[in-house]
Amino acid sequence: MNFVTSGVSFGIQIRLADFIGINSDSDLPQLYIVTPELEGVAKKYKYSDEPVEELTNEKVRNFLNDFRSERLERIFKSRPIPDVVTPPNKVREVVGQTWERDVMDPSRDVFVTYVSPFCRECRELKPVLDELAGLTPEDLLIVEFDGDSNEVEGLSR
Repeated sequence: MNFVTSGVSFGIQIRLADFIGINSDSDLPQLYIVTPELEGVAKKYKYSDEPVEELTNEKVRNFLNDFRSERLERIFKSRPIPDVVTPPNKVREVVGQTWERDVMDPSRDVFVTYVSPFCRECRELKPVLDELAGLTPEDLLIVEFDGDSNEVEGLSR
């Protein structure tokens, strides 16, 4: 097992922070276990929300033992849940935390568009999808999912 320290400001540090879901220096310090990519998927586990400043050797040992015993819950990157309620005739933003509720609901059909904030075509398609959402029946939900800022189990980029 390797241990690494990293900032979030330069080169590869920025990519690592984005992969883990850390947004700025103010989010540091944090402790994670990141497994190597197996079958195209790296898994991430976060030490509790307890302040890292309160870490002790025993707590780190327990964290590692919980990992080895597969008692840790895997984490996924997610944007915050949107505060705004989307009208039924508009495209709804789905984030990692709302994926199960909004997309996997067996009582309705869902049309998912996977977007990136850097994708010009995605931005150009948005008004067309909003118009389409206004023409669809209630049991069809049109949603967009930013695959750069959100992750869900079983869905890889």
